[in-house]
Formats: sequence, C-alpha cells, structure tokens
Amino acid sequence: SGVLVLDVAESGQVAQFFHNPAFVEEHQAVAHVGGDGDVVRDEQVGELAAALDVELELHPAGFEELKARFANEEITDKRKLLVTFPRGVQIVPNPFNRIPGFMVNEHYFVPGFPQMAHPMIEWALDTFYKNEFQPVT
Repeated sequence: SGVLVLDVAESGQVAQFFHNPAFVEEHQAVAHVGGDGDVVRDEQVGELAAALDVELELHPAGFEELKARFANEEITDKRKLLVTFPRGVQIVPNPFNRIPGFMVNEHYFVPGFPQMAHPMIEWALDTFYKNEFQPVT
C-alpha cells in the first residue's frame, strides 16, 4: 500500500484506474497528473464524472479561486471550465497560479506541470497522510 503517481494524459485512463478494485485496494492514495491542454483535461474530468455517476458543476470554492486569480479580468466560459469538476469533489489548492485541482476518494487530480503538481501533491500528503511518514533527522 502506498501513494502512486500516475500520468493520465491519455483519454480513457481515468475511469479505468478509478474502478479497478485490485488497483484501488493496492494503493492508499493515487495522484493523477496530466491533462496536457484543455481538451484532454476536459475529457478526463467528464470521464471521471461519468465513472462517479454524477454531473459536472462549477465548483463554488474553485470559482472563488478563479475570481481571485483573474481579478479585474473577464471570467469567460472557457475559464470557468478550469473549475468545473464532478459534483461533490473537494479542491486541491494550487499555490502556483490559484487554479485548483480536485480530489475524490483518495484520488488527487492535479495539472501535469511539475511546478504546479509538486506543491499540490505535497499539500495532499501533508494534509491527509502526515502520520504515514517519519521525520528526517
């Protein structure tokens, strides 16, 4: 058991990993990184919503982050897609540019860019799995 980091840049992989009981049982947490571009990311989010059997929605806390990020700029429909997630998920903060990822059932969905993914996954580990690690002395 442990944390696994997956690059899910290809469409179709998200639901496959999410619903594989052996895979879920083997790993305590899974970080999904990727989505090279808006189209792939939107497909992945849609696939996950379908796998969860929920609708997509503009995430309220995500939308607040989006408004802060683009203060004094128009919040276009395309920008709103950045925080349109499956209903019921929690956001994962993004200290790099304030566009959050999201989490559901110990799966963490973050951008594929290392400068964003690293602190977002680190936040999840520090927030939810701190007791799993020993301090380095």
